[in-house]
Amino acid sequence: MHADDPFTHPSRSHTVDVSTLSPAARAVVEEARPTREASLPATLCHTVGAECSSTATGARSLEALVGSLTALEGYVRIRRKSLSASRPGLAEKRTTRLLASDYLFARAHGAVAAAAMGSGPELVCQRRLTSTSSALVASFVSSTHSDGDAPAVGTSEAILAELGCAFGALAADVPERTHDSLESFGRSLGRASNPRVATGTADSVDCALETLRANTSLEDEAVAALESVARAVESGAFETC
Repeated sequence: MHADDPFTHPSRSHTVDVSTLSPAARAVVEEARPTREASLPATLCHTVGAECSSTATGARSLEALVGSLTALEGYVRIRRKSLSASRPGLAEKRTTRLLASDYLFARAHGAVAAAAMGSGPELVCQRRLTSTSSALVASFVSSTHSDGDAPAVGTSEAILAELGCAFGALAADVPERTHDSLESFGRSLGRASNPRVATGTADSVDCALETLRANTSLEDEAVAALESVARAVESGAFETC
């Protein structure tokens, strides 16, 4: 890890300020937003940003991008629960949940601006966040129109994990070919992270690692760090949406 690593300094984590929320909405936000260590997208962003760069990636920029990812993940969790109309007592809490999810969504975008990566990279990150948000909404709409249930298992996890790798790659300023391979790697790990996905998780993770090695020019240390994340996925170390 590089010096000044934000993951080793929890006190400097990019937290979501909930002081302006009502107690009810604050409770929803705090329950939905995962810790950095429990979030696969945040872990991928940090690992790629810290290990795949030829120079030290700014700790504050990575910290802010991680905050954006955990806020977006919290938003997805709340939205998924809101789609499950059969949950007892959910109707009474719907307004609070919607307000809390909107708050987290706004914080996700605000955190990217706080990353202070420069106008060019920041614009790319914002566009990437917007396209990811559109993909998440499309997955919700598609599922509710088809069977009324929550989105297909693993879909949200794959979309979010892909964004985690994309943010890390942008922070590390990796070559385009490596960038694309990292996003594909994140997508595969996202699907594999959900325990309800069909069997074959170990095979899919191994395949993702092999593809990553074959299509990138990453240093052995960086590949080893990403493999550690992949093995953590196999052991169920991360929370899912």
